[in-house]
Amino acid sequence: MLNSCYPLFYPDHGIERFSFDIIHLVDDRTDFSDYARLIFDLPVNSKKGKMMRITAVLVKTCLLLVLISLVACNRTADLNQEINESPGDSSGLDQVDPPVVAEPIIDGIINDQEWQKAALYHFDDGSEVYLMISGNHLYLAIRANGGGMIAGNVFLAEEDRIMILHTSAALGTALYQENGEQYKKIKDFSWCCRSKIDDEASQVAREKFYAEEDWLGINSFLGVENELEYKILLEGQPDVLAVNFIYADDDGDKQVWPVGLKDGVNLPSSGGFPEIIEFSVKDWISLGDIQ
Repeated sequence: MLNSCYPLFYPDHGIERFSFDIIHLVDDRTDFSDYARLIFDLPVNSKKGKMMRITAVLVKTCLLLVLISLVACNRTADLNQEINESPGDSSGLDQVDPPVVAEPIIDGIINDQEWQKAALYHFDDGSEVYLMISGNHLYLAIRANGGGMIAGNVFLAEEDRIMILHTSAALGTALYQENGEQYKKIKDFSWCCRSKIDDEASQVAREKFYAEEDWLGINSFLGVENELEYKILLEGQPDVLAVNFIYADDDGDKQVWPVGLKDGVNLPSSGGFPEIIEFSVKDWISLGDIQ
């Protein structure tokens, strides 16, 4: 029996032999006082013999703890291997795709989840315009490539009228009436919703604006400064639309969509929109073409 203990002290025998000999030792029913006589040839009832019996018990306890630790380590390694080899998420939880939001929230922040069903188009500089029709609303968003605050205009043509929906530090609507080959302003902008704080009062002001103007945006001080969002009520279906935006610190860099427009959508407007404008609505985008 004593020889079965020797591999415990020789690592080259391997883990399996090591575990076997521990089990052999732990399971042996022989009185540990035998070790005292075998190893030291000491009387069992001698002082040294009693000390060896105590030592043997301690050794047995330590070896049992080592065995438990080895079993636990091997089991942990097996579990880790099973997890690493299993397909999919190692957490074991099913992956759930985030729900698609039916209508974007007009907060000046283009959330990709909210706009994932929208048609995506690009301005000449690569800036983005999103378009989506949901129910009786047109949702439109602008994301400029450059940083800094932007101001945007959405041009909607319906029969012989054109509405200009403006968003910058404030919201406002202008209306033009067809007059021969030109369009004449019949309603100027009346500015609203300038608050730089999105508090209850500003929310009430936007709700009132939507009730009166049939569209909603959020000023450039709220949300992300280079992003704009619109929610537009489609009572009588507008025929076509166009979009432009400028940077607040460089109004000479005007981006227009559809790209290449040469009419009033692309005219400088640093001093405001003139009384008479020429629009080429035949070159605008039909809402029926929005994919």
